[in-house]
Amino acid sequence: MAAMEQQVSRSAILTCSAFLISFTLLAASVMGASCPELSGRYLLQGEDGQVELVIQQIGCQTVTVIRKASYLGKASIERHNLKIDGRFHPDTPWFGGKDKVRTSADFIGDALEITVAPSRDGASTYWKTRYELLPNKDLSLAEFQKTTQSYSPGLVAHRQY
Repeated sequence: MAAMEQQVSRSAILTCSAFLISFTLLAASVMGASCPELSGRYLLQGEDGQVELVIQQIGCQTVTVIRKASYLGKASIERHNLKIDGRFHPDTPWFGGKDKVRTSADFIGDALEITVAPSRDGASTYWKTRYELLPNKDLSLAEFQKTTQSYSPGLVAHRQY
């Protein structure tokens, strides 16, 4: 009888252990996938030109931002392959710039925050922008204002289908 109780007890422990491991793995996979999916084509239209943003996101790990700008008849294309880890990595210049830069990307709540800094100076930043998906699937781009230490109301880039 004692041997049977011991076997039942082991079986119960193994069943509980298997359940806890399965639950932990499920929770980890759900928690790891909690970032918004920003992939898509978006268009910002201005008086003198437009900017098409193509965002290609792989899970919560990487994002590629392709900017196709057309301003007063001049066209430019730039590509930024970013790790979403909150750390600065070497990157190509933004907005047609010439200086080497470092770019950081991280999800802050439901927004992808991109910060660009000089390649050598660790303390200063050039700019910071939050990309946030709106309920209608358009994209809000809000720039951080250093003077007020807050984000401006976002420009809206309209999703292209």
